[in-house]
Amino acid sequence: MKFKKLRLKIKTKNNHSENRKKVGLLLFFTSIGIFFLFVARISYIVIVGKVADVPLDERLESLYRGTEIIQAKRGTIYDRNQRTIAETDLTFSVRAVLSNTYKSGEEDLYLKEENFEKVSTILSKLTSLTYENVYQSLIFGLNDDGTTRFQVEFGNEGRTLSIQERNNIEKALAEENIVGVYFDQSIGRSYPNGIFASHLIGFVSENQDNTLEGNLGIESIYNEFLSGENGLIEYQRNNNGNPIPGTIENIEEGNDGVDIYTTLDSRIQMLMERLLNEVHNESQPESLSAILMKANTGEIVAMSQRPSFHPETLEGMNSENFIWRNLFAEENYEPGSTLKLATIAAAMESGNFNPDEQFESTNIRVEDVEIADHDFGSKGTLTMRQALSWSSNVGMVKLHDKMGNQQWESYLEDFGFGESTFSGVEGEIDGTLPKNNQVDQVMSTFGQGIGVSQFQMLRMFSAFANNGNMLQPHFIKQIVDSKSGEETLFSPEIVGQPISETTAETILEYMRDVVESEDYGTAYGVYNLEGYNVSAKTGTAQIANPIQEGYLRGQHEYLYSSVLLYPSEQPEYIFYLTMKRPERYDRTTLAKIANPLMEYSMKLELDSR
Repeated sequence: MKFKKLRLKIKTKNNHSENRKKVGLLLFFTSIGIFFLFVARISYIVIVGKVADVPLDERLESLYRGTEIIQAKRGTIYDRNQRTIAETDLTFSVRAVLSNTYKSGEEDLYLKEENFEKVSTILSKLTSLTYENVYQSLIFGLNDDGTTRFQVEFGNEGRTLSIQERNNIEKALAEENIVGVYFDQSIGRSYPNGIFASHLIGFVSENQDNTLEGNLGIESIYNEFLSGENGLIEYQRNNNGNPIPGTIENIEEGNDGVDIYTTLDSRIQMLMERLLNEVHNESQPESLSAILMKANTGEIVAMSQRPSFHPETLEGMNSENFIWRNLFAEENYEPGSTLKLATIAAAMESGNFNPDEQFESTNIRVEDVEIADHDFGSKGTLTMRQALSWSSNVGMVKLHDKMGNQQWESYLEDFGFGESTFSGVEGEIDGTLPKNNQVDQVMSTFGQGIGVSQFQMLRMFSAFANNGNMLQPHFIKQIVDSKSGEETLFSPEIVGQPISETTAETILEYMRDVVESEDYGTAYGVYNLEGYNVSAKTGTAQIANPIQEGYLRGQHEYLYSSVLLYPSEQPEYIFYLTMKRPERYDRTTLAKIANPLMEYSMKLELDSR
């Protein structure tokens, strides 16, 4: 009996007809619910007029309105004589639209097959493209199944057309009443002089939005000003999203970048680049640099370093020994004996210098360090004037003993050491004054135990050329807004007067001994400028060992340098050269750069008067 009741209950629960009714009712009411939700949503959109907080009219407008950024022209970089150093190239790439969906209403905007031969003829006549190249590209765009590619391009030759070529092509197509050939604008940067003060000028790269951004040097420092402001155009689009010709409705004018005029002279710079190449290839140094500055203005006329790179192709950057740093502003180094000019000047100013005072140039001990001259005292007795021309370390130590640490460091600060020149170069160093111990204080008098930049050294040298007035080195002459005509001029700036006019004149006279004194001139007969006197100072600095305490040891493990002020009586130029750790070197190596360049710069100076 119980078994029968159980079977009856199971049978009742498996009533299929009843189940179908329940499912049907569930689907019916679900559909009704969805319908009313849909109606409610549509009603809300119609009444409020928004979708996701965006007005319907804006969404509709976005379907039929397009925008295009018009790139501003990047400003040009010139030399002091308006010769181009870096400029923007406006180029165009040509393409042909083949898809028959490219229309505006009933008007066809695509290139029809019947015009393939005419287009091939036009492009081959007005560009470097060949007839076969164009025609085969167009035919290739037609698929076997009757469909077409949306558009075709024509290789590298079709990507670098000038604005004149574009205009000529558009005119020829219009005369044949041909549509479907279009152009895309591209902006590039060219450097017509190649390797040319590359670390100072810099280079550009292309961003994701196809705009140019400056890297390194002036291109980076003044990127915001060179870039300008992009413009914007708005136009109508058809149902397929394609632009409708002649429907530009709104234009936001951009502003082209400003033009920058540097203080560089392309003629001297090109000669410097060639001379540096020759000496670099011959000597194979770790680094080589040269900088020429107008003595009475602080304007940098030429500057370059090795290794260098081509700013357009970037060739040289992948070299194993490439140096990213701008050696004139970012390199902290011990200058060696060229700093003895400051030591002699400080001793004169403080009343501790007698040019005729004699001393023995034999080794001298300072605490636990023995200091010697480069000839280890073989000259014997020297005068203090000869201590400069013979570059005596011992003589500098004796002058320091008279001045003392405090007075000596005070003059270093007056000359601007330990403080950036604020040239504008990114990453410019402050340098380092000697540590507060007797050995470093003494060694700094002959250019060891102190860290400087080349711009700081130039700033110091300028005091000797300008009656004691120290000038700010600078490389920008003026900035010009070509649209408004507004100009910003950069004038010479006196940044201090560490020494008197008398001291400056006396130092220039003593520096002549370096090249004119047969017995005591370290560069006797080396630096020559026909018809003029040259004031010079050489330097051979030890290089700190990067691995352990002390200095590198070896035949050419030095930083060699020379500074030349010419003409001596009234300097027009200051020329500073450095060479680090060359494989081959002799006392005439740097003169192979200096002598031809001094001669050429003075020739140009006379021609300009």
